[in-house]
Amino acid sequence: MIGALYGTEGIAHAVELIDYVRFVPSAGTAHVEWFHFVVRAGELDCVINLSLVGDGKGQLVLLVYEGGRWEGDVERFSQVSARSGRIGLQLGDNELSFDGAFRLRAACRHRPLSVELALEPRAFACLAHNMGGGLHWVVAPRLSASGILWTGGRAVKLRDAPAYHDHNWGQLDGRALGWTWACSLAPGPFAAVLVRIAGGAQALMLWQGPHRCRSFRGDALSLTSEGLLRPVQTLRVPRALSLLDPGLASDVPAVLRIEAASEDSRLSGELSCLDVARVLVPRPGDLGHHVINEVPARLRLVGHLGGSAVAIDGPAFAELARSAS
Repeated sequence: MIGALYGTEGIAHAVELIDYVRFVPSAGTAHVEWFHFVVRAGELDCVINLSLVGDGKGQLVLLVYEGGRWEGDVERFSQVSARSGRIGLQLGDNELSFDGAFRLRAACRHRPLSVELALEPRAFACLAHNMGGGLHWVVAPRLSASGILWTGGRAVKLRDAPAYHDHNWGQLDGRALGWTWACSLAPGPFAAVLVRIAGGAQALMLWQGPHRCRSFRGDALSLTSEGLLRPVQTLRVPRALSLLDPGLASDVPAVLRIEAASEDSRLSGELSCLDVARVLVPRPGDLGHHVINEVPARLRLVGHLGGSAVAIDGPAFAELARSAS
């Protein structure tokens, strides 16, 4: 049936079939689930993440990066509503729903930042199970975002701004956490998503128009880090936990070199990291914590897929996560 549906209606129908809430409240604190969005509006990057954890709590991450400056916060909620089998959740007054487009409303309670957006999928999402063992992943590489973002007392109007979405759920070990992920936000016929899970899989996935056209996995993909990002200043959220991660030192690479090859295709390029904000997550059961680095970036990929030339060069966004002692 899905194969017979084309255009935005078919794409939205496919999203509904795989992107629904899997939250299981009885799974314990190791069960996590989050809906993640990145929006590019002119020179502004916005990150929105709504997450659920097994103890019945919810968390909102809302960040904006513009002109070398970060704004935003992390907030926890005990008032959570989520219905398994549908795309929809509510954390306090923050809400996500789906009616062919993702309808997203979120606001920081103590910072001058809020969003009200409609994000319409423009490419077919894909589903991957057991990424790194206990995590499952839906990725929608290209969306069109419209609405309003309020930051610092001004309203930024968005119309058909490029955006990205993914949805993760599963079990997280108390200590094992590590991934590198990046998505392209550049205009053009091709979209790219890069992922590497610590101790697990790695892949570079390409979409042409609405359809996924190629994936490079395992030994077909080589990722090499060069240098380290040295930001002038770093936002750490929630601010109350900033003492867990002092200083400006970062293990985020300045550049991640990318080489991908198969029998009839070859791509090469780099992900250049521009800045970083750190989301700090206390680790249950001990005094350690997780560090999730949110990284505005630029992605360049050139080469060919079979007989088709590929050129991606423009804004991107990355996330690098690790566990700290």
